[in-house]
Amino acid sequence: MNSRQLNQLLVSTFPHLKTQYEDEVSWQDGDDTGSHVVYGDLLVPILDQLMESGNLDEAEPYFAFIEHLLELNDDYGANVATVTLIEGLYFGTGDRDLIPNHLGPLSQNVWAKYYANAA
Repeated sequence: MNSRQLNQLLVSTFPHLKTQYEDEVSWQDGDDTGSHVVYGDLLVPILDQLMESGNLDEAEPYFAFIEHLLELNDDYGANVATVTLIEGLYFGTGDRDLIPNHLGPLSQNVWAKYYANAA
């Protein structure tokens, strides 16, 4: 996948983000704006806020989306899921001990490999 495809996947999965997405990419490269930037600026703050407020049920669709990105078996999508989203969860303000319980199996593997023992 390329940035355009990955960004369009985001908007098609979460149509409620379309306006924010358009604001984000309008001054950059449009749909070709790097997905690390787009996902980092749109999804990471949402996940951070949900984790911080303890609204884990509301975060579930986003956790499922991270898992879906890894299931695609696409290098770029997996990199965005790992470096931007899962790392964003790790460095967020929520209780990081709760996160692994809400991740799918592939996401849990990434968490265990890169973040579980990080300090």
